[in-house]
Order: sequence, then structure tokens, then C-alpha cells
Amino acid sequence: MRTPRPDRFRGAIFSLLVTCLLLAGTLPAVFARAGGGEGFPGSPGPGSGGGGSGSDSEAFFYLLWHLLDLAYHYPLIGIPLIILLIIAAAYGAFEGRERYVDYTIRRGTQAQPQVEQARAVARLRQRDPAWNQTAFLGRVRQAFLAIQHGWAKADLGTAQAFLSDGVYDRFQILLRELAEAGLRNRVTDVRVVDTAIRQVDSDDHYDTIHVAIRATAIDCLVSATTGQWVEGPTTPEMFEEVWTFLRRPSARTLARPGLIEGFCPNCSAPVEMARVAICAACQSYLRSGEHDWVLAVITQASEWAPRPATAVPGLTAYRQLDPGFHLQHLEDRASVVFWRHALAERLGDVGPLRKYALDPFLAGFALRLQPGEDGTRHFFTRCAVGGVRAKAILPGEPFDRVFVEIAWSGRPTERRRDGRTVAAGPGTRRLRNVFVLVRRHGVTTPTRTSLDSAHCPNCGAPEQTGQEFACPYCDTVLNDGSQDWVLERLLGVNDTEVLNAIRQAGQPNRPASRPAPRSGPDTAAPTAQPGLSPEPTPAPPAAMPPDATRPSPTGPSETTTGSDSSLDSSDRPPTPLPSLDILEWLVATMLADGVIDEKEMALLHDMGRRLGVSEARVLETVAAHQAEPHGFDRLPVPATPFEAREMLRSMAAMALADGRLTDKEMALLISFGRKVALSPLDVNLLVKMERQRLFQEARRILQEQKKLLDTPDHRPPA
Repeated sequence: MRTPRPDRFRGAIFSLLVTCLLLAGTLPAVFARAGGGEGFPGSPGPGSGGGGSGSDSEAFFYLLWHLLDLAYHYPLIGIPLIILLIIAAAYGAFEGRERYVDYTIRRGTQAQPQVEQARAVARLRQRDPAWNQTAFLGRVRQAFLAIQHGWAKADLGTAQAFLSDGVYDRFQILLRELAEAGLRNRVTDVRVVDTAIRQVDSDDHYDTIHVAIRATAIDCLVSATTGQWVEGPTTPEMFEEVWTFLRRPSARTLARPGLIEGFCPNCSAPVEMARVAICAACQSYLRSGEHDWVLAVITQASEWAPRPATAVPGLTAYRQLDPGFHLQHLEDRASVVFWRHALAERLGDVGPLRKYALDPFLAGFALRLQPGEDGTRHFFTRCAVGGVRAKAILPGEPFDRVFVEIAWSGRPTERRRDGRTVAAGPGTRRLRNVFVLVRRHGVTTPTRTSLDSAHCPNCGAPEQTGQEFACPYCDTVLNDGSQDWVLERLLGVNDTEVLNAIRQAGQPNRPASRPAPRSGPDTAAPTAQPGLSPEPTPAPPAAMPPDATRPSPTGPSETTTGSDSSLDSSDRPPTPLPSLDILEWLVATMLADGVIDEKEMALLHDMGRRLGVSEARVLETVAAHQAEPHGFDRLPVPATPFEAREMLRSMAAMALADGRLTDKEMALLISFGRKVALSPLDVNLLVKMERQRLFQEARRILQEQKKLLDTPDHRPPA
């Protein structure tokens, strides 16, 4: 074989060294530009001038000449080097694009609250030009402090004027329970840290504003007689709630005091301390929303999620039958029913629920309230509602039905034969139930009294004893569904009837039944019996037994329901899930092998931080699932493949808030996907589509933010 001459070796080495030096000088600049952040226009640095781009281009062509020369004279060295450079350039371009996407998503996530708040203010001002965000949030703070003050005094007389019946019942029943236990809730050092508008909805019947309130307070229980501390924190703790206010579209911003200040918003007369629906001076309905804002719902921030109206299966079709139907009225009514049911269970008497449930349910409920053979009766105390969400709406004959999920918590308690009340288990349990409410087909929603759920819908009279099934003033029967929604039965979140109802209500072409002539009170009651039976331990009324087969989403061969069931629906945001729902699913997924190691716990805390869930709540959730061997089965299963994909998209959107998933986060999503019948290929595809959607949405948000900052109202002062 011919031996190469030494001068050719020296030439090859020289060309290779020159090429490497040029690469060392030019590639960092190339990759810096590919990274994304450095490519945005900015002020030139000291000493920079116009020759930078020229020198870069000269270096590039010089490099190219040396590479070609090396490949021509020394192909064994030059050609592999060119191939490696092409691969490195392609990788650099790809990585640069990925970093740019990450950077854009992060900026868009940071800008989103400001942009959404600006959108909300603009929508409200279209209807009410005098509406002012600062003034409104000031009134919200005033309402918040008034309720905290009234709660600490165990007297909501001055604050009840602007409370819907659902909120008012909640407070009154809790205050009654504390009083019977000889306790009082002491709330001191209350400080509102921040208030922010989370969402604004406007339709033909209501303007709705959801306001997030972050505050700190010392909230503990003390003896009602001695004032001595019993339990609870002794230092201020942070908490966050979302308050939902309603007002009719015709209402305008008041130039005088209103309900929050304790005055009739129509005539300015002081509101009576008694719980009345009508102003004694001008006969206007106080909480109709026609003149002022009414507090309709209080939701824990971890249970709240923005929800478009179309997210509830069957809602759009049902509004064709009942144009005045509104979710806030339905959920306010369901809240009243829940608290009356909790009170009746604690007292062992169906009386508090008699006005709100069908007779067949009351008969079964009375049997369940009877003590067991050992004389012990089980129930929950210290109940708290985290969130109320409509799941499905189904019209029918003779009753229309709605399925409302209530996330709540309570302490398992038992009352023994000797009258002693003792704890029946450690700590507090977090539970979910679906309340099935029915109403006579053809009955429509009275918008003027829709937030006075506990008042007579016929004459507006308040309750007298709280146990009557007919109005003592006008004799209207209240518990047969001829006036308002009443309780038919309680179900578990994964009950087959609930899943089937969601599927049926979500069918896009399901014809809506037309209203029939209004039935009288003698129409036959539904034949379905209450889904309750005596239970030896306090558990959700229709909870799945440990050995039950967990339902799974509809198989791929079945027709999915919902407005969009295809995998290519990435141009719209996923249906939002409450933060605590996502956290519980993640915890249950990690606990599939029975343990959570330190790295997994660190990942959970990071996820909790992104979801706005405190470290203490994360630990509490983990402990609850570790103590509950079949806790996964209590979580709501997706009713359809569409719902399963929406859940995974919501999780992916949360994890992608900083632009990219880590390997551990991706593995967690794949594990969750297996639980809801999604393959790893489906999960990877959905994550990629969601990341692309977030990138496009972030670009739109940043463009909108730029326009917003250019307007006179938001331009910074010179």
C-alpha cells in the first residue's frame, strides 16, 4: 500500500486545527441564537457596533471553505466531520426551537392572569360602564370581613342580607352544631392578603364573577362558656377561597349602599335582621340580583376550576326547555339539600330534610337513621363542603333529573346507646357523593327567587320550623317536585347510573323532550327507591365496596360522547379540573405500588406548588390515601374516553406550565393513562398536542398583553 507523504499529514492536521478553532469561535454564537431567549431584540452591549454581523458571516464562509477543502483533500477526515457538523447543527436547531417553545409557554403562563382579568373587566363594562374593579373588590373585602366577624360572634344578622339560601344554611347549620357541642369558633387577626377576579361569565340571566380571596387568620375552637382554647391553630394560617357573586344583566353599579352594606339596593331602606326575601319598604326581592350582587357560592380554591357553561352535559339542550335555568341556582339548591341532609343525619330525624326530598326517599332515610342492634348510630360531624358541581342534566317524564356531585369532608362519629357521642375513626375523611335531584317536567325556574332556595317559591315566605313539607302561609306542597328541585336519591360518584347519565346527556344529537302540561301534586312519584341502607360505619351512602369492579371508560369501539371526542381537538383548552382532584389522582397513581419514596414525594410537592395546594394539604392527601386501601376506587372515574383524555390533558397542561415535562412527570402521566385505559402512545401524543396548544395560546396571550400595555389605561407613567 502506498504510504502518504509527511507533508500531507501536516496539511491535514493544520486544516483540522483551523476548522476546530473556527468551530469553537462560531458555534457558541450559533447555538446562543438557537436557544430562543437571546434572539429577541434588545439594547446593544457596550462597544457593540454594526460590524458584528459582517465578521460572523466572514467567519462562516471561511469555515465553510476549510471544511470543503478538508473534505476534498482528506475525505476520510473531512466527510465524517461534515456529517457530524450537520447532525450537531440539526440537534442545535431542534433544541433551540424546543427552548424557544419552553420560554414562550413560561412567559404566556405568567401573563395569562393579567390578560384574562382585562378581558373580564371589558365584558362587564360593556353591560355596565360604571362598573369599577377596584370598588367592586373593595366591597368583596368588606363582605368577607363582615362574614368573618359574624361567624366569630355566632350571629350573621348583619351579613345575611347578601347571602343566598345555600350559603346562609351552611353557616347556620354549622353554628348550630358548634353551639350544641358547647363550642365557639374564634377567628382573630383576620387579614385579607389579596383579592383577584378568576372568571367572569355573562348570559341572558346573570352576570357571574368568581373572586379568589387569600387571607390569613387564627381560626380555632374555644369553649362557649369559658373561652378556653379547645383545638385548632394558635398562629395565623393562610387560606384561599373562591367566592361567586351573581347579578342580573339589567343591574347597574350602585351610587349608594347596597346589600353588602345592609341596605335594600332598590330603596336604601335598612334590611331587617330577620331572614326575609322581600323588602318591607318597597316589596322588591332582595336577593333576586336585580339591583345588587348576591353571594351564591363559597368554594375552596383547591376544589374550584374555571368551567364553561357547555362543560355540563345536557345544559344547552335543557335551556331550550327552561330558558331561566342557571347552574348557580341548581348548585345553591343542592347545597341546601346537602346541609339539611347532614343536619338530619346528625340529629337522627328526617325533619330538617322533609321539605327537600321526595316521600319515598324520606321513608328509606328514616329507616337508615335507626340505631343498630347494639344501639349505636353512625353519622358525620364538622362537615365542610369543598365544591358543588353539576355532572349531567336529563329531561324526562314525569321528572327531569340533575346529577350534582358534592365534594365534602366530615369526622366519623357515633352516638352510643347511653347517649355519648364519640369519634368513630381518626381525623377527617374527604368524600364525594352525587345528589340526584328531580323536578316535575315542564316546571321552569323563577329567576326572581332562584337564590332564595329555602323560601317558599310560591309566596316567598321564610321557613317556620324548618321541618314542614308545605308552606304554612299558602299551603303549597314543597317536596313533590312541583315547585323546585328535590332529592330523589344519593349515589356514589362511580355508580353506573351516574356514568350512564353523563354519557346520555352528552350525546350531541339527543332530542330534548318538550314540556308537557304541568302535572299536579297527585302525579305518581318515581318508582326508584332510595339507594341507602343501614351502614355499620359512616361511609358515603353509595360508596363502592372494596371488592367491587371499578368501572372503566367506554372502549375504543364505542361511540364517545361529549362535544368533541377526537384526539385532534388540541385547538381548544382541556376541561379544567379542580386542583385537589388532580392531586388526588396523582397520589393514588403513585400509591399503586403501596409506597411513595422521597423522590416521588418531592415531585408531589412540586406538583402541589403548581396547583396552588399547600404542602400540608399534600401531606394530608397522601396520608388519607395511605390509610384508605381502596382510595383509588373512590375517585370519580371518567365516564367516556373523551373525559379520560380531558383529565390527562388537564394534568399535562398543569405540568407543562414551565414548558417541558421531566422524565418522572412523563412516567407519572403514563401510569395515570394506564389507569384510565390510555396507552403510552396515546399519552405521548396527547402531551405533544397539548404542548403545541399551550405554545400557540401563549403567543396569542403575549400579543394581547402587548396591545393591552399600549392602551392608555395600562401604559406606565413617563
